[in-house]
Amino acid sequence: MKMFMFLTCIWFCLLGHETQAHHHNATIYTADVDTTLQNIEKKIYRSFVASTQETNLSSLLAQQKRLEKAVNSKTQFADYWLAYSYYYKSVYHLQQDDKKNAEISIKEGIQILEQKNSKNAEDLSLLAMLQSFSIQFTSGMSAGIISGRAKKNVQSALEIDPQNLRAHLVAGQLDFYTPTIYGGGKKAEEYFKKAISLPDQKVKNNYLPSWGKSTAYTFLIHHYLDKKNMDQANKYHKEATALYPNDHQLAELGKKIKP
Repeated sequence: MKMFMFLTCIWFCLLGHETQAHHHNATIYTADVDTTLQNIEKKIYRSFVASTQETNLSSLLAQQKRLEKAVNSKTQFADYWLAYSYYYKSVYHLQQDDKKNAEISIKEGIQILEQKNSKNAEDLSLLAMLQSFSIQFTSGMSAGIISGRAKKNVQSALEIDPQNLRAHLVAGQLDFYTPTIYGGGKKAEEYFKKAISLPDQKVKNNYLPSWGKSTAYTFLIHHYLDKKNMDQANKYHKEATALYPNDHQLAELGKKIKP
């Protein structure tokens, strides 16, 4: 439970590419994209923030309606971003203590990505993240099964693209929260350090994902705090705050780092 409530707290606060596909090439064809997807990552986040401030989903639902239209028009990348928007919809419902609709929303996002016939590393990384987030709504054997699916998907993402920031981030998160008795905690540091070493995007393009690096820093610092390694925690906190000076989570972590 600790894992998923912590993710709920930090993921929606943080804004953070992969061009190699799984069984197909993810080359961008500008004729296949429309203005709906320009700066789409920021649009989704801002619509989420607006919905949160207004305490109703109208802004986020309007954004989803535009994305659904793009999906129906077979616009490239639209399904990825629609699934991404369902993550924020789930977080919104959790903020309203509506676990039933939070679960429905995250499952809708998962279904969108699972139905894709060919998935690239970005698709698989996001799918693994959504699956891991959904575990908070399950228990027992079901939680173990979903966790296994998430780990399988993120490993497939790493095989497709070993230099994908988001794949390393999600792999690190899954390892970070896997109990030691089940082999967890051995590779989280390595994954997070690799994630922060990678560019947000390989090719700058406002249709493509850029999220994740600030979150990787946050988890890496948490790792060192858990290990009581204040020197390393302080080192990466300084590095992170230089890049993300307005990041609330990093500011809160700074209070935990003892000189």
